[in-house]
Amino acid sequence: MTEFILVLPAVSRQTISLGAAWEALGTTLAALVEEEGLVLSEVRRSFVFDILIARSCREIGATLVSRNSTDLSRIAKVFSFDFVAPYPIRGAD
Repeated sequence: MTEFILVLPAVSRQTISLGAAWEALGTTLAALVEEEGLVLSEVRRSFVFDILIARSCREIGATLVSRNSTDLSRIAKVFSFDFVAPYPIRGAD
């Protein structure tokens, strides 16, 4: 039997300010209420999390990979961040 040892270089971890993400959540929701007539009592919890994830990705310079382009496009109208759809799964057709 052959054993392999993988040595990984030290990686600096990036942290984000949760306070800033939550503040951006409020600002984003307020903008969507004003611009699109969003009704806060009807907002899905998953949409709230999408905003937090999008803001977190923006903070660290990451690209968000998601099939949820509808919600992410709405969020991108309020603040810019990078997102793409995942590669198609082979044989899914």
